[in-house]
Amino acid sequence: MNTAENSMKKPVNFIHQFLSAMDKISEEKSFNPTHVSLYVSLFTRWNLNHFRNPISINREEVMTISKIGSKNTYHKCLKDLQKSGFIDYLPSHNPMKGSQINMLKISTTTDTSTEQVVDKYNTTTTQVVSPSLNNINSINNTKNIDIGSNKNSTKKFKPPKLDEVKNYLKEKSKEYELQKKEIDQEAEKFLNYYSAKGWIVGKNSKMKDWQAALRNWLLNYKKFNPSDTKQNQAGHLHNNEIKDYDIPL
Repeated sequence: MNTAENSMKKPVNFIHQFLSAMDKISEEKSFNPTHVSLYVSLFTRWNLNHFRNPISINREEVMTISKIGSKNTYHKCLKDLQKSGFIDYLPSHNPMKGSQINMLKISTTTDTSTEQVVDKYNTTTTQVVSPSLNNINSINNTKNIDIGSNKNSTKKFKPPKLDEVKNYLKEKSKEYELQKKEIDQEAEKFLNYYSAKGWIVGKNSKMKDWQAALRNWLLNYKKFNPSDTKQNQAGHLHNNEIKDYDIPL
């Protein structure tokens, strides 16, 4: 039994065969992209022939599909593929008759099943293709999202009640120089304002800490509502005090 017949003893699994070939090609240090494109074009014709050997090829057609522009490069790649055990090249040496190729079945060191080849996480067998970095990152990101969501669920924001806001303002009354009347007023203003906004801060961010938001509220309140003392000082020139201007200075 020749090599081609022996290679077809078992049915060809498309995925297993293609991945095994790509893995073998990656180990060939002398191969370049033209070897890969030529093998893929031959593999495609083999698949169209229902994985029956031999397949008949036309040089011009195969060169067009594999994007190889030089006849010398084409023949060199065919010989390299044959030498490395990918194909059995049967040239016709007749321009009126196409050459033939036997596609050889590629096996890995450990002949795994299709399920084992596709399994990205099986580290006990020889794998044809290593796990994709994007797949690994995707799994890690999913885990991180799950962990983060669990942490956030333990600190879910809850809008404060009016008494809670007033009590916090009382604690900060000395720091922000608040009077009792101002505490009641600002507590209601703060609660009404953010309740109407759905407890959104900035453009579209859900509030996480209402006490921090309340401190910012007080900073703006002091900025736009100066104390009565300062207002009196600013209006000191406009007073009703009666003076005697006949007294010399």
